[in-house]
Amino acid sequence: MLALIVVIAGALVVANLVGRRDVAGPSSASSAAATAAGTASTGTAASAGSTTSAVAAGGSVCGLPGYVASGTVTSPPVVDWQYVGVTAAPHSATAGPGRVEPDGFRYCYAHTPEGAILATANLLAVTSDLVRFRERLVDRTLVPGPGAEVVRKNTGSNQDQDTSVRVAGFRLLSYSADKATVDLVARIASQGAYVSFPFDLQWVEGDWRVVVRDDGSFPYKPTQVYGLVGYVLWQVS
Repeated sequence: MLALIVVIAGALVVANLVGRRDVAGPSSASSAAATAAGTASTGTAASAGSTTSAVAAGGSVCGLPGYVASGTVTSPPVVDWQYVGVTAAPHSATAGPGRVEPDGFRYCYAHTPEGAILATANLLAVTSDLVRFRERLVDRTLVPGPGAEVVRKNTGSNQDQDTSVRVAGFRLLSYSADKATVDLVARIASQGAYVSFPFDLQWVEGDWRVVVRDDGSFPYKPTQVYGLVGYVLWQVS
């Protein structure tokens, strides 16, 4: 299955990012309010013609502002945190996600370094419920190709775990107008361990999408790290 996190027999073994379905965050009311705020931030949808033109010119598919062809990020983006199950996902009115659906699925990010980082962090939340989100994950979040179709056809189900994953920091390893590599570090609450998740992204059809190999795996394997030196610290507030 899509390579992410699983905790087995009290030891940290990184294989899939999984989480219990239908588990609320700090409170159902705050989660619902955050989702509503994220949805409201998208504004009025542009017409089909203007959206197509904007995407062709490098704009985001949902009309988020900004286009940056090169650059880096040295301070944590200002965000509010919304919960998908037990996983906290960052949201920015300017960087994304520009689309947050009622069940928590999210996509559409700004064509900027911050947008690439937000896309990566939100992937952890989206993949916390592969059963519910699988089709939209493939259609909206992964780069189209054989690997994405492998993920679509996988019949595996969520594992019933209370694994809580918290973003702790990031490094923007590279960035250009059409590609980015983000090293996201997250804390596995049940183990007190930090895991590095490097992701390759491509700008495809007006959004940052994650690259997967033809077998459905990521190009880089998650690895445990023993400190946050070199990372921009970025944690749930």
